[in-house]
Amino acid sequence: MPLRTLNGLKIRVPVTALLTSLFTGLGASPSSISYNELYSALQTHVVDGQENPLALIGTGKLYEVQKYCALSNHCWSGFWIVANTRAIASLPNPLREILNTH
Repeated sequence: MPLRTLNGLKIRVPVTALLTSLFTGLGASPSSISYNELYSALQTHVVDGQENPLALIGTGKLYEVQKYCALSNHCWSGFWIVANTRAIASLPNPLREILNTH
């Protein structure tokens, strides 16, 4: 039986089957709403909450229309550096070291 900790919470999730399935399994009612529409969806209570990293909450000023923020660590989104080998090779050594170690 799935863990039911978010019973009935209407939560905005990005359009991904994985997050929709995760929040359904936790008892929430996930909605795939465009990020551009999220602020007004929170403001008009179309959704009760949202799933986003802190950077997007700050950028979108979502703190203006939501009362709480929970840091759940339920997923990880890494940032990848993709570049042409020659472009990387042309960087000064200190910058290449940073890219290779972080």
